[in-house]
Amino acid sequence: MHYRETKPLAPISAYVKLYWEMAHSRDEIVAGPEPVLPDGCVEIVFDLKDKFLTYSADSTTVEQPRSMVAGQLTSRIMIGPSGDTEMFGVRLQPQAAFSILGIPMNEIRDRVVDLADIKTVGFESTIFDQLSLATSFEERIAIFESSFIHSQSVFADRELFECLRLMAVSDGAVQVSACAERIGWSERRLERVFQERIGLGPKLYSRIIRFKSFLNAVERPQISLLDRALAVGYYDQSHLIRDFRLFAGTTPTEYFGRELVFGDRLSGL
Repeated sequence: MHYRETKPLAPISAYVKLYWEMAHSRDEIVAGPEPVLPDGCVEIVFDLKDKFLTYSADSTTVEQPRSMVAGQLTSRIMIGPSGDTEMFGVRLQPQAAFSILGIPMNEIRDRVVDLADIKTVGFESTIFDQLSLATSFEERIAIFESSFIHSQSVFADRELFECLRLMAVSDGAVQVSACAERIGWSERRLERVFQERIGLGPKLYSRIIRFKSFLNAVERPQISLLDRALAVGYYDQSHLIRDFRLFAGTTPTEYFGRELVFGDRLSGL
């Protein structure tokens, strides 16, 4: 499998967290569907060959659109390839998806929707054809930026951006009340703006940031799982397991005991 990602430079980095591409042959062994976990971001993904499948709890499958928007997740989804894979993905900054797509983010929470159905975009067929004909990762990035970014203006309130920053630097530990007080908003207003522009309430978003911080910390094997959990704000092992079951649908031991081909990458890990 081929996987590559890159982070854009300013000013594009205000909109896009990273670009990625992935190619996978149907001849490569994949041990069934894999989980994609909540990561606090919305993604735009273009499936340029055989489409990926979403698996339901009873193992029935739904074919994903060729151009899709993956909304904020509150729990894992199970996906897998149907054949040869060639994908180009754009992981948006949390505060930017509302501006780029022009729809309330809570409308697509826990959903994978067809980009062609988002009327505020209106050029899915054009950009898909352009991306299909592109011969390099860099060319696809340039096509996306010329289509989605260059027409954008102000994408977020400074207050919202500051609240997101506080949550990020604290690994989700900052209290929502403290965040609202810091930016001069009521908690009710903060909740309303988060639902519309981020797609989640601020408390749930903070929990996802903490969960993702723990997953990223697992890359440091010299530290025990419990020490990593405590370092990002979990009180004890049961606290960690509770969030793990909510967001990953399993325990930490079960999750880390499985070799994932693409799930970690698509979860932003």
